Amino acid sequence: MGRRPQYGDPWTPFSQDPLATGYKLDKDTKTVRDEHGFVMLKASRPGKWEGTPRENQLAYTFRLAPGEKRSLAFFVPSVDAPLKSMPPSSPIEELSAFKTYWTQLIDAGAKVDVPEPPINDMVRNWLAQAHIITLDGDQVRYGAYAYEPYFGVEEGWPAVALAQFGQEAAAEAGRGVDAIAREHGQGELSPSNTGTA
Repeated sequence: MGRRPQYGDPWTPFSQDPLATGYKLDKDTKTVRDEHGFVMLKASRPGKWEGTPRENQLAYTFRLAPGEKRSLAFFVPSVDAPLKSMPPSSPIEELSAFKTYWTQLIDAGAKVDVPEPPINDMVRNWLAQAHIITLDGDQVRYGAYAYEPYFGVEEGWPAVALAQFGQEAAAEAGRGVDAIAREHGQGELSPSNTGTA
C-alpha cells in the first residue's frame, strides 16, 4: 500500500513521488487505518505489518499441503465514503453477492460461447472492465487509476463495445463522450477525427 502526491500544472501521472503513507495497523492486526483513523483495508485474518513508511505491507506466511486450500479476504472501503469502522460482513456472503452482481450484469447482453473456456472468460472479463472504466458517475473516463482524468480518441470505444454486446443501459449512459470531447476542445468524436473509418 502506498500514497503519492499529485502536483503540477497541469497535473500528470508523472508528477508524483512516494510519500510516507501514515497508515497504521490496529491492535486487531487486521485493520489498516490512515492518519485520520479511516479504514484503508480490513483483512479477514490477522497479518504482520511490514514494509517501509512509504510502501506498507500486511504480510501472511503459511504453508499449503498438496491440494490444500486457504482463503484470505480483504475489504477495501469506497474512497467516496470513508469509514471509521467496517460494518459486519462475511467474506463468503460478500463474494457471493459480488459474483451474482457481475454475472447478472454481463449475462444481460450478448454472450460468447466457444469451446475454449479461456476465450469465454476473456470476453466476460473484458466486458466487466469496460463497465468499470467507462463511467465515473456521468463522466466517461480513460480508466480507474491515475490516468483517469485523460480523455483522448480511444476513451469512448468501451461504450461502443458495450452497445455491440447488448449492454444498452451502460452504453446509453456513456453517450456523454461527445460532451467531454467538446469540453476538451476535441470537437465531436466521429470516425473523421478519431483516425478510424
